[in-house]
Amino acid sequence: KVPFLVQRFIDQKGLSDEEILKNSNSLLSLPVHHNQFTGGKKDSKEKTIGLSQLIKPSKKQQEFLDATKTHKYTLYGGAKGGGKSYILRWALVYWLMRWAKDGHKKVRAVLFCEDYPSLKDRQISKIQLEFPDWMGKLSDSQIHGMSFQLNQKFGGGVIALRNLDDPAKYASSEFAACAIDELTKNEKSVFDQL
Repeated sequence: KVPFLVQRFIDQKGLSDEEILKNSNSLLSLPVHHNQFTGGKKDSKEKTIGLSQLIKPSKKQQEFLDATKTHKYTLYGGAKGGGKSYILRWALVYWLMRWAKDGHKKVRAVLFCEDYPSLKDRQISKIQLEFPDWMGKLSDSQIHGMSFQLNQKFGGGVIALRNLDDPAKYASSEFAACAIDELTKNEKSVFDQL
């Protein structure tokens, strides 16, 4: 079965599990300006790179990404420094871009951490360093709160960055995908509630 949190979009599209796998085995391509890779030298040429070139997933991380295409819930564990937090944020970018490619623009996803200091240390600070400026913008707005918004060219999707100090405040929130960093630092009831 497909991931629970993406079921809504796939059902609307009417794709079978086999079609989903066939259409998503390779990561998306992104048009970027050549000067973004030449240290700012003036060059208006545009080239295409694969999202996998940005993510550069390890074998285990690629298995995780592939599993999100076929499983209702996908858990990824391992030792400290194994890239778990890294692949969570990039998996959300992947899904937002994939949905945009399928015609679903401005989709909202969420990335949770157990508290704000952890969210800031493990996700927000890393997004500032890893996500290229041309891909989107990290901001704290009245509409989306603390979030990363993809450039309109890539669908304008949003990754809302939230903490779980009080999960009840998300009871009426709607997200197309949900990622929880360090799930085991939360009670099972938090997972059930989300």
